[in-house]
Amino acid sequence: MMLSCYTTNLVEYLGATAVQRLARAIRLHVRTDLSSGDLAFSHHKRIDREHGWELAYRGVVHWPSALDGLVTELSKHGAVLAVGNTRHLPWSPNYRSTDIPHWILLTDWDGTQWRVVDKFDAQLPSGQQSPYCGWLHEDKLRSALTLPANLDNHLLLRDEHALGTPTAVPTQCRHRWLVRQTCSERRPPAGRWLTDPADVLEYLGDRLATDRRALVHHADDLWAAARHHCFQRTILDDGPTADWVGLPRALRFAVESASRGRDRPGVVAAAFRRLLSTEVRV
Repeated sequence: MMLSCYTTNLVEYLGATAVQRLARAIRLHVRTDLSSGDLAFSHHKRIDREHGWELAYRGVVHWPSALDGLVTELSKHGAVLAVGNTRHLPWSPNYRSTDIPHWILLTDWDGTQWRVVDKFDAQLPSGQQSPYCGWLHEDKLRSALTLPANLDNHLLLRDEHALGTPTAVPTQCRHRWLVRQTCSERRPPAGRWLTDPADVLEYLGDRLATDRRALVHHADDLWAAARHHCFQRTILDDGPTADWVGLPRALRFAVESASRGRDRPGVVAAAFRRLLSTEVRV
């Protein structure tokens, strides 16, 4: 499935009906008023709120407490979504190189080893990410689920909005996973959000074409948005995908060019203009 690591393994966790529900829930909203200067993205409506429960983060500093929490959640529900670190995932192209939160699924435990499932499949700038299914000894799982003390803010924002609406993330904890809890009261998200598709694309085209930091931090967020929209149109047979496919290619070219000291604002702006024109027609 053409999804991000979050949505790929969220759908796997929720089961077969989640594919259609996610396809219908895809959208792109962006928050523009964060004091850090970063952007927050909401890629879809919540699809995890079923039968009176929803997902929420849990986190701890020390591994023994994490182990207890994971075992408890697995025993209750038969699977656990956990937040891995690509630096410690041997099947990730970012293994031993880059700290990026990455959701994985734990589906069994025999007292010493954990069965790990990661359905994410994508060609990334760092290499090919292929699906993984196998057993990890507890010490290997501990490493896989150890996050650095200070993740970049734009990465924390992805975790915070991975379920579709802002969800509290225990940022000081080295080990994080998701649990089922009773649905909380639904409130409008804080801050200034753009929600109209044309407004979102116009704003992003202007911002990423003129702000190198925003381009570098958020090119992967737009890559995820492109995959989500292509997934939606494939599943629902609803609309063209060519300009969504072309957007992350253009942004990646611009990022690589910027790393060599040569900005490409025209490339970024043109890619968003093409996409905006298509989306307006759709």
